[in-house]
Amino acid sequence: MRLQPSDQPPGVSEVLQSGARLFKDSLPRCLPLALLAVVVGQLPSAYDALRGEAATLASPKDAAWWAIVVASGLVNLWLWNLLMLVQRAFVRGDATAPRAFAVEALRRLLPVLGLLACSLALIGLGLVLLVLPGIYLLVALCAAYPVLLEGRLSVPGAIDHALQLVRGHWWRSAGVLAAALFAILIFYSAGHLCGIMLARLASTATVVGQQGLVSVVSALVGCLFMPFVTALGQAHHAALEQSLALSRLPPGALPGAPGAAAR
Repeated sequence: MRLQPSDQPPGVSEVLQSGARLFKDSLPRCLPLALLAVVVGQLPSAYDALRGEAATLASPKDAAWWAIVVASGLVNLWLWNLLMLVQRAFVRGDATAPRAFAVEALRRLLPVLGLLACSLALIGLGLVLLVLPGIYLLVALCAAYPVLLEGRLSVPGAIDHALQLVRGHWWRSAGVLAAALFAILIFYSAGHLCGIMLARLASTATVVGQQGLVSVVSALVGCLFMPFVTALGQAHHAALEQSLALSRLPPGALPGAPGAAAR
């Protein structure tokens, strides 16, 4: 994804605008994947409902429930990979159907799991030692996911490149991450409020039915956060790569000018 050419690093507002445009333009292709992710994510709760158990961790869970949780988690991670690849193809003008990227998304599932494990270990170690390193890594390592999905680098290479990208731009990255978290809150809050309003309109429904309606509507509206967050991640990654390229230009060189290639 390319932002507008400039001799200055893109700011938070430009990243947010670019991410919002990508979200809006790619939503028709991405929404079915997000809806599927919502359905898959509700499978453990559906299993609890079939057993007549409360959908909380406090209620007893059997081996089948834990197997469904693990399987749904893996499928959702695969859908995140697929969504990122579909959006990246959209940015490049590739009109290939999303299903064409399914195998590639599955192939990158294991590296992404390795990245998650390494990131959690590094962040946890940083929090235990001095707290501040953990906070720094929590923000910085968010850039490693889109880097890894490009398929050019290994897990250690993606982490190292992400740290290079964020160096000198940590506060901007923190601002983008805060915006993403705020968007998630807005999407789920809006979905919950819509569900409550519809449940009150269906005044003849049972209490259980009303609660189910609130959950379904909340999940459906909340599914918009997935393509929005991935679009924001794409825009943030593009901005960081552009900033890194600018930092490598010879003094006085202009982006795109002859001889202005990165060293």
